[in-house]
Amino acid sequence: MHHRLTTLLTLLLPTARACILFNATLHYGAKTANTAAGAIAVLNQPSASKARDLRLDLSLWDDTNNDFVVDALKDSFCSGTDLVPYEDNSWVVPCTPAERGVELDVHWDPDITEGGVLVNVLKYNNPRVQAEQNNDPQKDLVYTFQVLSKEEKGEFFEASIFCNDCKDESGQGVKC
Repeated sequence: MHHRLTTLLTLLLPTARACILFNATLHYGAKTANTAAGAIAVLNQPSASKARDLRLDLSLWDDTNNDFVVDALKDSFCSGTDLVPYEDNSWVVPCTPAERGVELDVHWDPDITEGGVLVNVLKYNNPRVQAEQNNDPQKDLVYTFQVLSKEEKGEFFEASIFCNDCKDESGQGVKC
């Protein structure tokens, strides 16, 4: 049975203005190499001996202005290819720019639905906003969202979150 994309979102922040574009692919074992140097790199990976460990390829773009224009100074990006899990079905995905203090933790739960669900925890260290909203500059902003697989095999996941949430009086999407 093919599932339509379903995105469930839990906000721990009252308002959100950024558009998050997300896609991920699960695959087993290290990717194959096309060169001798690539083969050596695959062999030297910490889990290279486990040919069947579950790997993750993921890209996330946090479009801060919700305008679909890449702004390297304002937007956040999390991505990784052939990521090795730190424990069963769980990965930390590197994010840039580092000074924004963004962290992404991903967990795959294969038992929730056919094809499974990726549970994503996106954490921002944003002292200014937290000081304004909660009077606590040390508290992180945290978003959690779940993405169902786009297919039965549970390999491909894709979602758009908060995109076009801002509307004008006629209901048309506008820049937030």
